[in-house]
This record gives sequence, structure tokens and C-alpha cells, in this order.
Amino acid sequence: MPHCLREPSLFLLALQRWRGIHGRHASTSRRLFCRRSECTEIFASITNGDVAHSRATSGEAHKPNGGQLSQAPTPAALGSMFSCRTHTCGDLRPENAGQQVTLCGWLAFKRMDRFLLLRDAYGITQVLLPDEGAESARAQLECLPLESVVQVMGRVVCRPPNQCNPKLSTGQVEVVCQQLQPLNKARADLPFLPREYQQKREPLRLRYRYLDLRSKEMQQRLRFRSDLLLRMRQFLAQQCGMGTSTALLRVELPACDRSLRHLMVAA
Repeated sequence: MPHCLREPSLFLLALQRWRGIHGRHASTSRRLFCRRSECTEIFASITNGDVAHSRATSGEAHKPNGGQLSQAPTPAALGSMFSCRTHTCGDLRPENAGQQVTLCGWLAFKRMDRFLLLRDAYGITQVLLPDEGAESARAQLECLPLESVVQVMGRVVCRPPNQCNPKLSTGQVEVVCQQLQPLNKARADLPFLPREYQQKREPLRLRYRYLDLRSKEMQQRLRFRSDLLLRMRQFLAQQCGMGTSTALLRVELPACDRSLRHLMVAA
């Protein structure tokens, strides 16, 4: 059993000492937080009641929903002024054949100066450089190392049936490149390439974390964490919760497990 669980008084002693240092003029019976009604009245006097009224009625707006967590909206940033692409590398399907698209991603693979694989966090798309009209793109591709960030503009076409790749969600289509623009050229001597079949040792991955975060596994973890935090905040907002920053009481217990050293105290 961890030492901190056998000796719970250590935490109480640390808490009393912290209160003695940071709250000398505050008694233990002092109420640290106002009631919600008091906070609403104070806030209403400052904001003329507008924000207080919206906060008081926000709970009623969510009651018909039964407290259910709403689905996270689908990102619509691809068509915004802040985006350099029209689709992700995992979006294109045979239904998109004939469309003019713009893709951005990491240069994952190139072959014969004619084919390249463009990868982002959503998937992989094959890009074809035609024999005519792509001389400048082919010249740029020759001097681009793998993992460089590039932008490709072109037309979506269906692959021949004998060239479809069932392992890819976009394996039935490819993009005929009309323009290729390097956005960020990578170094030619990268320590490793983020590949699923070429997993490197953890110390090397931690040292070059910016490369490791490009891998499919790490991308999934980052997006799962982001989506989880978003849904937690949505749920708390539906319950009229309010985000705030509280004091962090850090108790260092040498024999305690690492996960128990950082404690949030709410009085």
C-alpha cells in the first residue's frame, strides 16, 4: 500500500500548513465561495442584468434535450479563409470524380517522379503527375525530401479497376496534379520517418517529438484527447457550469505514487 494512503494525516497537515501561510487572516469557518444567487445578483448589478438573465435561462434551454450531450459539430474550416485546402487526404471518393480540389499534407512517398502519396491526419491520397503540363511540379518534386509539407491542386479521377488499393479509404481515386507548391521543406537527413512499420525506440521518439506526433497513432491520441475535453466542456456548459482557474496545492510525498502528488483542493 502506498505510504500516502497509510498516513492520510500527512495531507491534512500539509493542507493546514498551506492555509496557515496563505490565509492567516481567514478562519476555518469562513465561507470561501458565494452562493449562486449572490453571484448572479452581483454580476447583474455590473452588467445591467443581460448576462445574468442569459445565465439564469440557459438551464431551461437545455431541459428539453434531457441532459443529452450534443454531437460535436463537424469542422467547417476547410472552406474558410483560414484554410489552404478544400478537402482532407481522407475525404475523396469516386463521387468526387471530376472536381477541382486542393490538398495539403506531408509528402509520405514518391515514385518514378510521377506518383506521390500525400498524407495528413485523416488519410492518404495518391497524386499523379501527368506526362504533359507538370514539368514544373516534377522539377520541384525531385528536390523535395520526404515529410515536406506541400500543397497540391488538381482534378479527381477514378483509378483503373486493376490499380485500386482496397487498403486505403481513397484507394479508388487519385488526383491529377495541375500545380504543386512546397509549403515547408523538410531536412534531407531526418533522424527517422514516422511510419507504422518502422517504430523507433522511445528515447529517440521523445527526442524528436515533433516527428513522432505526425504518426497515425499519436494523431489519433491527440484528437481523442481534444474531442474528450470538448465534450466534457459541452456537458458542463449544458449544466450551467462555468470555467475558472483555481489554486493548485502541490503536496510532495516522496513515497507516494506520482499520480497522487498533484492534488486539487476545493474548500
